[in-house]
Amino acid sequence: MSQSTHPRHLWLIEPVAEPADPRWQDRTIWRKVVVAAGSAAFAREIAESWALNTARNQLGITGQIGNESPSQCAGFSDVKLYAVKEVPTESLGILDPNEPSEGVILAEPLSATEQRQDLVQDQA
Repeated sequence: MSQSTHPRHLWLIEPVAEPADPRWQDRTIWRKVVVAAGSAAFAREIAESWALNTARNQLGITGQIGNESPSQCAGFSDVKLYAVKEVPTESLGILDPNEPSEGVILAEPLSATEQRQDLVQDQA
């Protein structure tokens, strides 16, 4: 039984930086992301890859456009943007213990309204 085929751990990834923090650099801010992975580090990697693929698919991008350098960072690997903590698998009942699974289970973006409210509070 390898770590990648039976992760047995759920990880909750949540933002720790305020929405107005310049470190976000116009990235999508995810309110919470639940990832099945063998470790917190793997959870960050899986979330990063998932977010980049999701963004590319939503925009319909199949290759590089023009002469720009593509961003390879959704922010999940930055400890100043996101924190990761383990969530008890039993309490959520999301994973079937007999099924090998690894990947993003749940992803909830921070709404634009919430981001603007935080920005208005910072300016007040």
